[in-house]
Amino acid sequence: MAMCAAVVSGVPLCALPSQLPTEVKPDLFCPAAVSRVLPIHSDAPFFLAADNAFALQVSAQAPKTVSGKIIVLTSSAFYSIPLPRQSLVQTVIMISLNGKPVRKETVYQSQPIYFALPQKEAVQAAWITDIAEDDKPAECATLPFAAYAGNVNQPYSTSGGLAARDVRAEAPAKMPLATFLKRLDMNGCDKVVTEARMIDGVSPAYPLGEGPQRTTVIVKIALNAVGTVADAAILQSGGNDAFDASAMNASIHSRYAPKQFLCTPVPGFYSFRANFGS
Repeated sequence: MAMCAAVVSGVPLCALPSQLPTEVKPDLFCPAAVSRVLPIHSDAPFFLAADNAFALQVSAQAPKTVSGKIIVLTSSAFYSIPLPRQSLVQTVIMISLNGKPVRKETVYQSQPIYFALPQKEAVQAAWITDIAEDDKPAECATLPFAAYAGNVNQPYSTSGGLAARDVRAEAPAKMPLATFLKRLDMNGCDKVVTEARMIDGVSPAYPLGEGPQRTTVIVKIALNAVGTVADAAILQSGGNDAFDASAMNASIHSRYAPKQFLCTPVPGFYSFRANFGS
């Protein structure tokens, strides 16, 4: 029963299967994250639009006040802009699938944070560093907000909060200029994003007392930047607590290589799939 010593999400591995978490904590890695980047003079997606003026927003899953610094990656260089003290305001957004509303979610968003670039460039990604939550420094490594890593025509979309036209209409005539940090150097780095992967998997044990059957459990694993498990949750149940618990135990004890962004390890997620009876 040595596994009982391990704890994930505050739940010991020897807990009853029904106590296993079903949702990975949304603010696991950082108190808040960049959730939107909007070019001011273009309707194109931010990572395609060459512009010299942008607005971005920061959001979280709970009310809080944040401050810090934001790193912006363009097509050619890294820049930084200040994240002034922001009290995140409650906003209701609608999640749609293929244009049809699915559900509403409550999030907490900042006011638009405007910045200018010294020349027209396309913003590739943005993330927060040196963040403070409620004026207390927070140890975290936020995930880069980089939509280009996925399919541009995603079936899921969101609506609600400040409309793009309102954000653009409120843009100041003279925006704060982003601070140049360094040129983007991809020498020796062949991929912008490399997803987390398993390097040593543990096979889940078939639960004792369960009759022959086929089922699949998927566990969502949250990994920190060194590849260790920081959180886990049942993403797809096998329809039986015993199978879910076995898959959870195996996923937590497996070893992973972390996600990489520009050849630098960052926090990320991995979907552990356990097939029973196949």
